[in-house]
Amino acid sequence: MPGRLLADVHFDVDAVKRLRAIGYRVEEARVFKGRKHRNRMSDKKLLEYALERRMPILTDNRADFYRLHREMPWHEGIVACPRYNDPVEKANRIHKLLRRRKHKNGRFTGEWMRLRSQHD
Repeated sequence: MPGRLLADVHFDVDAVKRLRAIGYRVEEARVFKGRKHRNRMSDKKLLEYALERRMPILTDNRADFYRLHREMPWHEGIVACPRYNDPVEKANRIHKLLRRRKHKNGRFTGEWMRLRSQHD
């Protein structure tokens, strides 16, 4: 069964909808309730939020999150995605990637998961 994920602020909304249709419970940082400056939350704070809740994070911001991956290798998993023209294809590829990379304990602790572009 698919698990919980956290989508970064600028992550594709249509890809999130497709992941939900597959069965993932996806929280979106852009719509956090009660967070006055949710769109100004630093990437590090977002990764810490995901870690506290044991959720892998989905991001299009590969460079900054790769740096954080190196600084905080105990995170719950980072899926770094290029931009896609087709959000359904993006979500389907994320789902396949997560199924392949899941540890035996059902988690993704410390995993840097780079999704290939549409043309790879």
